[in-house]
Amino acid sequence: NAIPDDEAQELRSILARIDGHDQKQLKEMFLRALQSGKTTERGGAGLGLIEMARRSGHALWHRLSSIGHGHGLFSLRVVVGSGEVPMKEEDPFGPLHQAVVDLDILLLTKGRLSPGLQKTIVDLITKDLDPGVGRADTWTRSYLAATEFLEGATVDGSRPLVMIARSTNGHSFVIGGDMRKERVDLLEQEVASINNMDGFRLQGAYRNALLGRGELIGPGSLGLLDLARRKVAPVALSRKASPHGERVLVEVVV
Repeated sequence: NAIPDDEAQELRSILARIDGHDQKQLKEMFLRALQSGKTTERGGAGLGLIEMARRSGHALWHRLSSIGHGHGLFSLRVVVGSGEVPMKEEDPFGPLHQAVVDLDILLLTKGRLSPGLQKTIVDLITKDLDPGVGRADTWTRSYLAATEFLEGATVDGSRPLVMIARSTNGHSFVIGGDMRKERVDLLEQEVASINNMDGFRLQGAYRNALLGRGELIGPGSLGLLDLARRKVAPVALSRKASPHGERVLVEVVV
């Protein structure tokens, strides 16, 4: 996240105080800060960082780098789960931040998410995806449809991707993962059929798929139809070879 240069030192100080403490010490630190009633200029960033470190159980990796115009780029990595996770010295967030800016990305997830993490993502979409536009219900249903499609269509070992970004026509959902070649061949036919349907026919195809009938009944097809019936532009598909079959990206603008 971009932060003003005059707040950078405060963040460095908070992270330095957190570093090296165990979970018990972090809990005590959090309670002391909470009882003091003091928060940072960034609205309680210190409390949030302490709690993230405590719940993570791992050291917080961070970096501050200048991006000019009186601001710095604050990168933070929070690891959850058991086991040791190596912390590399190189900064992977500079290129990622640039991609977020260039593509106007609002949400990006990769990998198969637990039900709890999916619920967290849905909450983020509902409350804080793109303030002021008021399409949270559409995004939530579209996200759930995308995950349903990926669950059915991708192979084991794939790390499915879901991305939501602003586009000139609305919001772009890009979903993808590794699939078997025969599933991709079928998917190309499905996308071609979807692009030849108007809204009324898409709704009919979706209802038929719900009942387990109709032509578009491949693995994950119900989720694809649920997402595509909200489209405002043709569905796009790209494919290339991968170690697990073929890597596929599908874009639906809603």
